[in-house]
Amino acid sequence: MEQKHSLLKGYKLIFWGIVFTSFNFNLFGIPILPQFIEWLIVYSGIKALNEVHPSKTLKNGVNFGVWIVLLTLVVGFISLFQSDIFQIGTLFTLIWSTGIMTMELILKYYILAGSIELLEMFHKGDIAEEYIRSTRNYMIFNIVVMVAQTIVLTIVSEIGIVALGIVSLIMNIWFILLIRDLKNIFNNNIVYE
Repeated sequence: MEQKHSLLKGYKLIFWGIVFTSFNFNLFGIPILPQFIEWLIVYSGIKALNEVHPSKTLKNGVNFGVWIVLLTLVVGFISLFQSDIFQIGTLFTLIWSTGIMTMELILKYYILAGSIELLEMFHKGDIAEEYIRSTRNYMIFNIVVMVAQTIVLTIVSEIGIVALGIVSLIMNIWFILLIRDLKNIFNNNIVYE
């Protein structure tokens, strides 16, 4: 039962962390949670999964989570004093957007690949096969979006930026649904020792 509790806790934390990073909830223009806190929630979820199944993949996810938390903390702190740091068309915005999106994609890969390992550990190979396909499709679509984002930020197309924002939101919702389904699978279909 301890494994089930840790798995459900891990997936709930990842789910809510990604929801917060995807939708950027604000109260009168002030973020409810700073970006580094949102990623800290995701990191805590990966850490809970790693406690159930200490694999190299999930350990890499934990380590990568630390880097995203630290990076968003530093950039968030700098943006307090340099409010125009994220102006469209600046080299910093291009580097930051491409870099953080790449780091997010790698972290999401570790989460999904670690989840596939967990499914296999609990003898759910058929479900793991579905997640292998879903992970492959998700990664391919995300890479296409990243390339498009880099091009759009380089040529500074406002319409392109809005369109890619919508596509990125759809990709995040897809990931949120994958995590929700994993939580439900581990809640309902797994026999724990």
